[in-house]
Amino acid sequence: MRNVVILGMHRSGTSMVAAALASAGLYAGRPAELLVAQEDNPHGFWERRDVVALNDEILSSYGANWYQPPAEPTRTSADHLAAIQSILEQMPADRSWLLKDPRLVVTWPLWEQALDDAVVVFVYRDPLAVAASLRRRNGFALSLGLALWEYYNHFTITALQGRDVICLSFDTIAADPAVCLDGVLEQLVELGVACERSLDAGVFDASLGKSRAADQDMAEALLTPSQRELAHYCRALCEGGQLLPLPTMDDGLWPRLQDMASALATLAQVRATQLELAEATRLCAERTAERDEVLDGLHRLEDEHTALAHVHRDEVARHERLQQKTEALFVELSQMYGKLLNFEESVLARIWRFTARCYKFLTRRRGFHSSYDDVLAGAREHFDKHGLFPPLDQARKPPGKVSLLRDILSYVARNPAGSMRSFSLARLKRAAGVFINASPEDLGVWIDSRFPEQADAGFMSSTYPLDESLDELQLVFPVVDSPQVSIVVPVFNEYRVTMRCLKSVLDNSAGLSYEIIIADDCSSDLTASIVERVSNITVVRGEANRGFLLNCNAAAGAARGDYILLLNNDTAVCPNWLSALYDTIAGDSSVGIVGPKLLFEDGRLQEAGAIMWRDASAWNFGRMDNPQKSAYNYRKEVDYISGACLLLRADLWRQLGGFDQRYCPAYYEDADIAFQARAAGYKVVYQPLSTVFHFEGVSCGTDLGSGIKKYQVQNQVKFRDKWQRELDDFHFANGSHVFQARDRSRHQRCVLFIDHYVPHYDKDAGSRSTFMYVKLMLEMGYRVLFLGANYFPHQPYTKALQQLGVEVLVGEYMARNQDRWLRENAPYIDCIYLHRPHVAEQFLASLHKMKPRPKLIFFGHDLHYLRISREFAVIGDQQLRKDAEKWRKREYAVFDRVDKIYYPSQVEVDEISAHRPDLDVRAIPLYALDDSAAPAYDFGATSDILFVGGFNHPPNVDAICWFAEEVMPLVQQGCPGIRLHVVGSNPTDDVQDLQSEHVVVYGYLSDEELEALYRRVRQVVVPLRFGAGVKGKVLEAIQKNLPVVTTSIGAEGLPEADRVMTIADSAEQLAACVISVNGGDTQALDRLEAYPRWLQQYFSKANAATIILEDFGGPNRELPA
Repeated sequence: MRNVVILGMHRSGTSMVAAALASAGLYAGRPAELLVAQEDNPHGFWERRDVVALNDEILSSYGANWYQPPAEPTRTSADHLAAIQSILEQMPADRSWLLKDPRLVVTWPLWEQALDDAVVVFVYRDPLAVAASLRRRNGFALSLGLALWEYYNHFTITALQGRDVICLSFDTIAADPAVCLDGVLEQLVELGVACERSLDAGVFDASLGKSRAADQDMAEALLTPSQRELAHYCRALCEGGQLLPLPTMDDGLWPRLQDMASALATLAQVRATQLELAEATRLCAERTAERDEVLDGLHRLEDEHTALAHVHRDEVARHERLQQKTEALFVELSQMYGKLLNFEESVLARIWRFTARCYKFLTRRRGFHSSYDDVLAGAREHFDKHGLFPPLDQARKPPGKVSLLRDILSYVARNPAGSMRSFSLARLKRAAGVFINASPEDLGVWIDSRFPEQADAGFMSSTYPLDESLDELQLVFPVVDSPQVSIVVPVFNEYRVTMRCLKSVLDNSAGLSYEIIIADDCSSDLTASIVERVSNITVVRGEANRGFLLNCNAAAGAARGDYILLLNNDTAVCPNWLSALYDTIAGDSSVGIVGPKLLFEDGRLQEAGAIMWRDASAWNFGRMDNPQKSAYNYRKEVDYISGACLLLRADLWRQLGGFDQRYCPAYYEDADIAFQARAAGYKVVYQPLSTVFHFEGVSCGTDLGSGIKKYQVQNQVKFRDKWQRELDDFHFANGSHVFQARDRSRHQRCVLFIDHYVPHYDKDAGSRSTFMYVKLMLEMGYRVLFLGANYFPHQPYTKALQQLGVEVLVGEYMARNQDRWLRENAPYIDCIYLHRPHVAEQFLASLHKMKPRPKLIFFGHDLHYLRISREFAVIGDQQLRKDAEKWRKREYAVFDRVDKIYYPSQVEVDEISAHRPDLDVRAIPLYALDDSAAPAYDFGATSDILFVGGFNHPPNVDAICWFAEEVMPLVQQGCPGIRLHVVGSNPTDDVQDLQSEHVVVYGYLSDEELEALYRRVRQVVVPLRFGAGVKGKVLEAIQKNLPVVTTSIGAEGLPEADRVMTIADSAEQLAACVISVNGGDTQALDRLEAYPRWLQQYFSKANAATIILEDFGGPNRELPA
């Protein structure tokens, strides 16, 4: 398959021929790769941009151009040859293509070798016609046009020697396009050029032949002898006649060309500039039309968006009201059902049940259900369905150590044989140490894990049965070329167990690419033929039974994923188990190993990370407890992760050489690799969002005196020997200091945040501030706990804190056992960070009972009595004056019971100090901001205004209503088209009634939606008439790099406020400022440049961290062993 090169002089019809060949299927290039059509060539040039650019570059390197060519065609250059090769490599290999550019005549020596097999199509045109066309297009004199014609055609004829050539005359094509072009097609096909369809004769436009040859007398008068001889030769070549020897080129041609081209260089440049200007003008007109069309579409979309926003706002408001009502009803129903279930546990209920049974017996109604029975069944179903746990009667105290001892003796009495088999003096000694050192709660967990009662009803249990249907089950796993995760499942017989595991993996692992590797340790059951029923898995099977550890090492060698997941076959995974583990390790380069929450088959907790004690004995933390408790549901570092399900980096696995073979055949290899990973600089992390059922005992049994389990005892000694220094230096004695052992926080100072509820960081400034300080303290290295005064796990906010590593103390259990929890953990809590006065009132009594009592630091957010006093000054309601006085007494009563007082505004600090100079009070930044680049400010986006603020806060309601009613009409007089956008959660009826043509009320918007709105407004207003504290909405607007217009109250507490915002208080002044900013007030816009430095100076994380270190102490602490 051959390709085509078109050679010929400018204005000779080469573009027309190229268009015809392209219509026959020869590839010239994508439209974007070709020169665009112009007025002088309206059907296109069919020249590749890269070819033209390269040829111009070649000519320029010789000090030449197309109309002032070099004395002879250019010679070879290595750089240019490489560029030519690069262009040709872009051409298709599966179809014929063409190249066309008259400059190729001059640069032919460089292209010739690369185009050795190409067919050349030579296009000839009468010299006077060409010269006349150049005069009309470029303003060239006829003599210059004729000289160029002679130069180009002479070297074209030279280039044709020894090649397959098709010669065409422009006049011949014009006389009969169809016949001529069909003949061209036939010749090309004969020469091996692949033409996909017939040539399109319609590409010849007769109107283009404007520059006809003059009569013969005129031609004879203008042409030089050498030009006449060359024209005769070319005509004979195109007609197939007898050829005379190629005439020699006039020796004076090139000097004449240089003289004429130099004389006309300025004219040629002007003409070229005119052509470029015409092209630019045309493109500008096209782009302007496209822009106008896009703008029209944008305006239509904005109108549609506004209409949809109105509908969305109404729907959101209705939804929020229904949701609030539903939540209230749900809480009320849960409380009523809880009381009923509590009653069921009472002595009175037992009397009632006995009486009811007697009544049914006497009335012969046994088997009938009463209404009470139906309601009771509904209560239990309600708690099961929603994953709730029935509340404990407050009168029932948690069991003490004596009661727990009775449970141990009861277990021994029920299980004498098992108790005797597991008895040893060493165990008795360790149990005695745990009994003495552990708290009653931790002791209860320890006892439940070793002396279990029957499984409680009501826990979530595995939904994967183990029956004969698994023998015939067919599974098809996805085919993956490059898996993200390699799941290694070690097996030895127990085929049904393996199939149950694989089915759960297939059902619950969507969203990630993974491969399954079965590590078969020479099974003799159906496992040997598992590939007949399970497709697209890899089976690694050794020649002899190797044991668990070596089996895992061998199979992991076949892993192709970036991460290796070791999964026992006696497991069943739950939805999203794999993505939660993967996101944890892939999203944090410091994490080397991550593991899930492990559950027993009945739904009780088996492990929430493991604790390694100083003597190398271990706890599966939380074993047999309720998996929903707060202690088991936050992401944390742990000593190690059980090998039942363990995800680690493949490169780390290979770096460590897999499991340490000193622990063959099994046990302690999972703890050892966690310690090795930590020694290599990685964290070992527990991820509670991933849940896996582990049917413990199926794979290895439970008897420590026989079988493979005996190695658990032997390997404990080996592990202790290997990691003695680490265990002695960092780990606690068995069963002690579980509070710190469970998340490796021994050396971390512990801070307990207490606020009204978990921070809704996207809803209000106070919550955003709390959330920022939680994250800052975590980054600084503190251990952080959070207690919400309503004990409710609001989502997604609770989960967000837990995933940061914060233990969030929520739920009915915490509500009922709060004082006990505080007393037992008082030695481990260094500081308590109390928020808001009403929350402090709720907790201070309990906090003062803690021994030792932690340092109490109070953050008031805003001084309530000051805010309400200012509201009274504006509104005049006497009840507000009374409320302010009540809050004054309440707030100062709180101040007297804490060690340190924070407020975000120096104004509030000064107010408190003026009344009580003995109090330790200081200002702390409301926000602790990251150093980040501000978004670009687009003054031309719109002329609109934005207000943001939660409407549970009365100052915000007053501010926006006053602005819309008093200020906005004045603004509209100066800016008729301006609109006010109002955003904030829980808008009141008064706020929603502001909706109009010029006021858009959205209600709550997500961070993403609000960010988009920030980019569509010109300025932000904060028209507060009363309030206290620092206004988060002001800081947020400055973060978004928007001009801020506010009042004195809005600016209060902000240092150097006039440096970054425009401040006015009356309606007239505020309106004038808004109009000025809207008109491009340079002073207001100049303030934008001060934003980054101002934020860094007063609201950076560094400033906040300095205060925290001074008042909370450093993040590191030491606890005696």
